[in-house]
Amino acid sequence: MLALLALTLAQSPCSPSEVIPSTLAQSAQYGEIMAADGDRLMVAEASTGPVLDTVLVFERDLASAAWVKVQALPLTAAQGVSLTDLDLDGDRAVAGMGVDGAWSLLRDSVTGLWTWETEIPNSSGARCWVAAFGNDVAVANANFARCYRRSPQGWALFGTVNASSQASGILGVELGLRFLVLEVDTGIDNTSRLRASTRVPGPSLLAPQFVGPPINPTCWGVDDDRLVLKSDDLVSVYSWRALSATWGLVQLISPPPPSGGQPYSFEPPSVGGIPSSAVTLDAANGAFVLSGSAGVTTASTDPAVFTYRLNPFNVYEFDSVLVQGPSAGAPFDNDDLGWNIEVGGQHVFLASRAPSGTPPSGRLAARVLVEGDCDQNGVGDSCDLILGNAFDVNRNSLLDSCEEIGVRYCSPATANSSGQSARIGIFGRPTTALFLINLYAEGLPSGGLGTFMASRGNQVVTNPLYTGNLCLGGAPVYRNLGGRQVITADGRARALVNRPLVPDGTGGLLPILPGDTWYFQYWFFDPAATPSTGFSDAIGVTFTQF
Repeated sequence: MLALLALTLAQSPCSPSEVIPSTLAQSAQYGEIMAADGDRLMVAEASTGPVLDTVLVFERDLASAAWVKVQALPLTAAQGVSLTDLDLDGDRAVAGMGVDGAWSLLRDSVTGLWTWETEIPNSSGARCWVAAFGNDVAVANANFARCYRRSPQGWALFGTVNASSQASGILGVELGLRFLVLEVDTGIDNTSRLRASTRVPGPSLLAPQFVGPPINPTCWGVDDDRLVLKSDDLVSVYSWRALSATWGLVQLISPPPPSGGQPYSFEPPSVGGIPSSAVTLDAANGAFVLSGSAGVTTASTDPAVFTYRLNPFNVYEFDSVLVQGPSAGAPFDNDDLGWNIEVGGQHVFLASRAPSGTPPSGRLAARVLVEGDCDQNGVGDSCDLILGNAFDVNRNSLLDSCEEIGVRYCSPATANSSGQSARIGIFGRPTTALFLINLYAEGLPSGGLGTFMASRGNQVVTNPLYTGNLCLGGAPVYRNLGGRQVITADGRARALVNRPLVPDGTGGLLPILPGDTWYFQYWFFDPAATPSTGFSDAIGVTFTQF
């Protein structure tokens, strides 16, 4: 049976671990609200009673691989008494306070410590959902959602979405490439349909639109331009279609087939176990994780957690299942395993509660996200990435070495002001008849501009006016392949090229022909460095007709 972690083969940093607060006693609500990003985790905790009134910050220690509490941030009297939601993106986080609105948190890049930054307006409501992405935050309650952008003067409102007259209320909000406000519209015939208000590139918000047929959505996740929606015992995957500005269905996913006579279901356990209102789905790093059940349907079933991930063809495929019980491993073989889920970097955090009949206590298990081993080196792909043995520039939890096209050279590039070496990645089909390639770059300084470049030359040119080397010398260099990009807050850029044509800089286009070898590199502005421009490493790709 697949195990979520490949425990027996995993090296120490990839072994399961428990996320334990070192000074606060764990309450029954511990793990009910949490947020993760990379090797950092925030968890809401009740310090003295049943109310979640403190944000605990954990970081993964690279030497011991343990999750260590580095800070506790209690709510102040001015903020309210209870946390309702958390979201984390890089060095900024946002916390929902219910009727008391929301507050942003900011991490000092020098000390590494977090502080409460400023209040974000929100009218009264029993629940407050929040989301963060770069310099944007969203705050929502059952009646409306607002999106703010950080400016030197504070948080500036740039969009508001009100619940429709037929809606039972807003269900939540997500921020990423798309600002997504989700609500259930009961309609005149009392059938439930999901409505989504979506942000196009920039601050503009599109009018709410229906997503899919009449359904009763129970949970969802948003990852880049994908919406993963769970309804009953089926998962629907939608992709954003820029030309029509709609969400289109691209995949339907059913539970995996029975294993060892044990059927699986995306529904919560029928007796005890996970409450239906707490079933959680999270989409991140090209994977999604959701909780369900395993066992004979006519008897008590056990909680289970399923992971799916994108393959090179952009289709989600089943990766692993973890079933509550002895296979989960002590101390995580408790009731309600996976009653809440969070994904960050290459880890999935599974909240559980102590078995019935014992004092209530929330616990958190940290496990690697996926167990696939595409390079067949005996170490899971997630573990390779955690150990720094591999790269995943397009963040689909599949190693670049298993799916990228072309031959890499000029690597690693000279480190830039972010402290990292910029890295390019090219994925797709190197064919001129069915041309479609995705260009990625990571390890870039945030806040600047950049562009993908192409050339038929691959000579390495050193110039003191640049940080690093130009690796496209010996032939004309063509810029703005896929347009210019604003580098994201986490130092990334992306361009999709779907025609075998390269802009020549004068308004013309050069064809990519079968047999041609083209070389690609990323050129970026680095505002915190001298010289102020730099380069990534480079990749050469030879194209065929089919």
